[in-house]
Amino acid sequence: MPKSLRLSTVDSTVHARMRAVLSSIQQEFDFSTFTWASFVDWLSQRQGKEVRLVPVPTASSTLFGSWISTATAEFIFYDAGTLPMHQIHIQLHEIAHMLCGHSTFHADREGLPQSLEEIMALAASAMRMRHVAESETEQEAEILTALIQSAIFSHGRQEALTRFDFQNHDEEVLVYMMELG
Repeated sequence: MPKSLRLSTVDSTVHARMRAVLSSIQQEFDFSTFTWASFVDWLSQRQGKEVRLVPVPTASSTLFGSWISTATAEFIFYDAGTLPMHQIHIQLHEIAHMLCGHSTFHADREGLPQSLEEIMALAASAMRMRHVAESETEQEAEILTALIQSAIFSHGRQEALTRFDFQNHDEEVLVYMMELG
């Protein structure tokens, strides 16, 4: 990993763990053929349920990403107001939490958010859960994100990190939730 991505020498065990996670991922997913569609499809199969990416309109000064799990889907909410490349980074960061096995908010059907305000409240709960062990879980997610990005770059697939290549962006889910509340 480039030196600029290293957090410190104290974090060498975190780096080693995340390299092991990446190695495990590479046994299942071929980054030489990386597209967002193929990666999200692979992740859905790995999780045993659909992974849904949901853009959330936020204030321009807000950077936002959150992962909420249900029995049938993994929802990744991300800031729709930032640049596409940053949206992808936010999504990949939330996916990294998933791949690391970090905990998140689990909602049942009745517990699904019914409005944008509820999405933001659930996201805040999920982020508070992470805050308990913030330094380590956030380091792990950020390091794994950087390692995955490096794997994508090493195969010449960097254009996939600058634009969306499929339409699993659940704007209709968000519109539905906003209409309910």
